[in-house]
Amino acid sequence: MGVGRKVVAQAVDHAFENGVRRINLQVYVPNAEAIALYQSIGFTEYGREPEAICLDDTFYDGVHMSLLRQ
Repeated sequence: MGVGRKVVAQAVDHAFENGVRRINLQVYVPNAEAIALYQSIGFTEYGREPEAICLDDTFYDGVHMSLLRQ
């Protein structure tokens, strides 16, 4: 398990252990690795925000993702 996966898994576990029912986040489209990581943990996409961020004069969409406690 990579460091990023460990950090996210620990944060998700902590949130759910403390009564959180749903976790929402936003990932920017050029970050395919992060999107894949969150999907592998169980997050699903529920929408996109066009031109959510501008990096180096280029606009990127934001992917909204959610994980519901089982």
